Amino acid sequence: TERRQAAATLAEAHTQAAATLGVEHQRAAVERETAAAQLAALEAEKARLERERAALAGRLDEQATALAATQTKLAERDATVTEQAERLDELDRQVRLRLVERVEQLSRYASEFFGRLRTLFEDDPDIRVVGDRFVFQSEVLFGSGEAALSEAGKPDLDKFAGVYRQLSGRLPEDLPVIIEIIGHTDREPIRASRFRSNWELSTARAQAVVDYLIRQGIPPQRLAAVGMGEFHPVDPADTPEAFRRNRRIELKITSR
Repeated sequence: TERRQAAATLAEAHTQAAATLGVEHQRAAVERETAAAQLAALEAEKARLERERAALAGRLDEQATALAATQTKLAERDATVTEQAERLDELDRQVRLRLVERVEQLSRYASEFFGRLRTLFEDDPDIRVVGDRFVFQSEVLFGSGEAALSEAGKPDLDKFAGVYRQLSGRLPEDLPVIIEIIGHTDREPIRASRFRSNWELSTARAQAVVDYLIRQGIPPQRLAAVGMGEFHPVDPADTPEAFRRNRRIELKITSR
């Protein structure tokens, strides 16, 4: 009986041990499967990271190439800007030299022009050269309050036109010489006249001189009519003599 009980006990122990071993085997199998799954996930993550790294490296290469191309373009643009700046400086220098040359040409022309006029009218106190202007007293050319040229004044304008014709051949074609005809009045209000103001009268007189000089052969593109009214007197005094001095037609050589 004791041997039978010991055998049963041993058999039961073997059965329990086998069951325990089976459970351990199952647990180990699950753990292996879990580890394998985790390893596969890690490998997949590694592969994904490798792909991202490769893509990022590719983008960095593209950006580096683009940056190099941009730097090359900027260098080329800087070189172009420098070249253009140098060209502009040279053009500016040439323009300034040309302007100086034109000013000198204009000065020489005006000097000779007025020199001849000064000689031509040296005995007439009402026609004279004053600074850079040739001045007619208005009474030489116009009646009081009128803008129609008097017959007595036309021969004097003929002399002016004659001097222009003598010297016009010396004018370079590209020298934009303009003869400004500038009308001035005194400050006495206009009475019994078709003009509403001294300004209108001075402008009409300047235009009348321009029209006559065109008929005498001076090209219209060389002439300009300007009315100043009473606002630029040469004598501010309130006397008949001052008023007479202020009533004048000035001819000035300038350039457009």
